[in-house]
Amino acid sequence: MSKSKKILLILMTLTIAVSLTAVLQACDPEEPPPQPYSVTINNAEEFKSIADKLGANSAYCTFTLNSDINLGSDFTTLGGSVDSSFRGVLDGGGHTVTYTLKPEPAPSRLSADGEEEEYLPAETRYWGLFGYLYNATVKNLEIKIEIEATTDSEVTYTGGLAAFAYGSVKLENISVSGDITLYGGNLAPYNAAGETVSGYKLTSYVGGMLGYAEGDLLMQGVSTDVGITLPSPNIAFVGERNWSDDVYAGGVAGLIRTENNTSEGKSFVAVSGVTSEGDLEVYGSSVKAGGIFGLAQRTNITSSSFSGSVDAHANTKLYAGGVAGALDIGKISESKVGTKDLAEDVEKELSSEEGEHAPSTSIAANIALSDYAKYFLGSVGGIVGLLSNASVEGSSAYVALEIGSGLNNYSGGIAGQVYFSDVTNCAAGGSHKNSKYTNFTRPVGNTETNEDFNAHLEYAASGGIAGRIYGRSKFDKVVSAMKGVYQGIAGEIVDGVETVILENGESMADRFPGYTEGDDYTKIEDTEDGIKYSVTHKPTEGEAYYSYSVVESEDFREDNYYDYYAVSGSEHPGTKAEDILNKIKALFNQTIE
Repeated sequence: MSKSKKILLILMTLTIAVSLTAVLQACDPEEPPPQPYSVTINNAEEFKSIADKLGANSAYCTFTLNSDINLGSDFTTLGGSVDSSFRGVLDGGGHTVTYTLKPEPAPSRLSADGEEEEYLPAETRYWGLFGYLYNATVKNLEIKIEIEATTDSEVTYTGGLAAFAYGSVKLENISVSGDITLYGGNLAPYNAAGETVSGYKLTSYVGGMLGYAEGDLLMQGVSTDVGITLPSPNIAFVGERNWSDDVYAGGVAGLIRTENNTSEGKSFVAVSGVTSEGDLEVYGSSVKAGGIFGLAQRTNITSSSFSGSVDAHANTKLYAGGVAGALDIGKISESKVGTKDLAEDVEKELSSEEGEHAPSTSIAANIALSDYAKYFLGSVGGIVGLLSNASVEGSSAYVALEIGSGLNNYSGGIAGQVYFSDVTNCAAGGSHKNSKYTNFTRPVGNTETNEDFNAHLEYAASGGIAGRIYGRSKFDKVVSAMKGVYQGIAGEIVDGVETVILENGESMADRFPGYTEGDDYTKIEDTEDGIKYSVTHKPTEGEAYYSYSVVESEDFREDNYYDYYAVSGSEHPGTKAEDILNKIKALFNQTIE
């Protein structure tokens, strides 16, 4: 060996020795460990001791369950802020964690005799097994819960696994079962100084697994069977503070989204193989409630299912759906709501007496009138209440839809409203029902003299696939067999108008292929940023639109009709076709393969 090679070898040996010494020194038990380590959990006390390791220390640790754990009825949520978040890996090893969480509510600001007491400032509440997951992984775990808490803070997060999840969070092979009940809080609408605040809001995020989730999330093979209840305050819906103003409720998560959701980035939450079976009963001023998610933003949901019920009540806006109350940017694909034997059950129901083969999965919504709010909107769908800048593909729903009295109600077998979105290769079966009226159609006759109608149901549109489709949207290869709809495919179809600015070098043909000047767009003016146009988007017809619908009104009651494409304001839902059921069955089978 040459002299230079010997010197190099000596230097390399010294470097390795120095590095190894540094690592050994860093692993001093008195110092936070900078490398992965593991902890085995054998009993409840060891599990609760995770609370002592939360925050930065937990980022290096894998906690592994060695047996089933019962945390008892006096359990307290582990952590409740980013500083006390769980950041490591929890591997359940196929074991079960059971806990009961019943925290005491905050005291009222006023005593029983109306005298002021010491003011309790509004605090954020975190209820769940963990208060906060941050860049964490949880897998191979079964959780059994009973949560009974009060929404006594400005913001309340509640979830069977975690109240709040943020960052790079991975959830794999987890199931949660049990019940969550959130009672209306008694925190008065004051600020920290005790001054009355108009517009003060109480917000609740609640989910069978997660209350609120944001970030680079991955969710695979998770399931929930959690009953979620936000009870009625048993008073007129006038914004009293013993219930939440804004509610996001889902069988799996109340709200799920990517970080910096409003950015133009292409990152999406990835959800696959998720199942939810629980029943939701939710009251609030404004509600987004879904069998899986209350609100999903920039989220792709694949091969997921819901087979419970959603019963939502609000007095301003309400979005309810089998998969999500609302999906804003994203995709739902290869997913199901209700039975797996869609074609067979649809045939049975259409040929049976009322209710004999009715769907067990239901999506019900009620918009209650009050003087508190001046705007009402109900949007209910078998898959999603509001589909905005998103798509549903290869999915099916067999549901009983019901919507109560209110203004501007839209309901559909797949979606309540479709806005700048696509619905392709989808099938819907089941029924529509109005809890106040016999059907969703406008009352036959002179509505000007129908005071009850004018006071409670100004406008409603229902369709076998969607209540309303508008903007640059598309239906393609869809089939419906729904009872009680106004139109076989879409209750209402509306053009959408958009103002756009084309930058230098960009053409309308590039931005909107197939659009023609004059018919679809007109120039407004030249600006410093480019040419401004007014663009009219029309819903696009695709292929294979079929509907076998029982339209319940005095004109068409108990007759079956075939729609190729429902046109807004059409006098007749379609042309009667005796052989349509065979076509329906064939397309159902093709759609749900």
